[in-house]
Amino acid sequence: MDDIDKKIGKYLSGNISEEELEALFAWVKLNSDNESYFSDYKNVWVALNMNEEIDVDIEEEYLFLQSKIKPQDLSIKMGGVKKVILIWQRIAAVLILPIFIAGLLIFLKHEEALPKIAQVEKANVVRKVLFTPKGVRARLKLGDGTEVCLNSNSTIKYSDGLEDGFRNVELEGEAYFDVAHDKDHPFILSVRGLKVKVLGTVFNVNTYDPNKIETTLVKGSVQLASVDDMNDAVLLKPGYRAVYNDKTGAIPVGKVNAKYITAWKDGNILLCDTPMADVIVSLERWYGVEITVRDKAIYQYSFTASLKDKSLSEVLNLLRISSPIGYQINGKKVVIYNKKKK
Repeated sequence: MDDIDKKIGKYLSGNISEEELEALFAWVKLNSDNESYFSDYKNVWVALNMNEEIDVDIEEEYLFLQSKIKPQDLSIKMGGVKKVILIWQRIAAVLILPIFIAGLLIFLKHEEALPKIAQVEKANVVRKVLFTPKGVRARLKLGDGTEVCLNSNSTIKYSDGLEDGFRNVELEGEAYFDVAHDKDHPFILSVRGLKVKVLGTVFNVNTYDPNKIETTLVKGSVQLASVDDMNDAVLLKPGYRAVYNDKTGAIPVGKVNAKYITAWKDGNILLCDTPMADVIVSLERWYGVEITVRDKAIYQYSFTASLKDKSLSEVLNLLRISSPIGYQINGKKVVIYNKKKK
């Protein structure tokens, strides 16, 4: 089985030879057990590469895992390519995959990469802070019942109580909010120079671009206003996006397909004639990698695809099929080159 594990590891990292690929796929097609083993291995690989959402209650799940698995049940090697040599059948009787993934992530001591909630005190108000590094997403529920999905490389600050009668939240990065309705206590989201006021609403806010803030409304209604001009508020309707300009304070509004903008919260990257430059930024954030493009001509390509539950190597293979590019993966560094010029 060690030889199969090696082949699967090479396949997922994009370093497998044609001969090894043929042998691996022949083995997978032999029977349903092999197919299941391959699928479970890939799911764990994806999680270890931080392409799975990490619930903020992960510690509780790990305690359950710890009571069910002995250390000798796991044989783990860490090198240039992160790899897990695991026989899923050993634990299938007592664990479900999401709980196993959660526990394994803590077992591997990726504390520096996992989202943590810290507490800070400011003006006698205790605020909680949650940060998700690149490659990690998190879900949490605020004290008022509001549900938040926090994208990678993002920070949210909040308190479980009220501040001057408001439910105040601060954000850097991207988050999807399903705000609990409370007409007596408005929910106020502060993002740089912009304030978003809601009562009970579902919306997405993206602040990755340092020059603009995008607010997309899924349902309900929100008011947006510059902190410099709170009287000139913009009312947003479902299916529309407001783009706040940091420099001018302008908030133009346009109709969009919210499905594409919010797909990330469901573990998906939806591309619709998306330029290569934007694809690369998304992949770097999604998989926690650094991508180098050797030939600027590669930026002329654009892509349309659904990338749900795909490993980085699978995504790059799709790009390679639809354009004349090649790639190399070395740990967290990826090089994309023009196959015609290599």
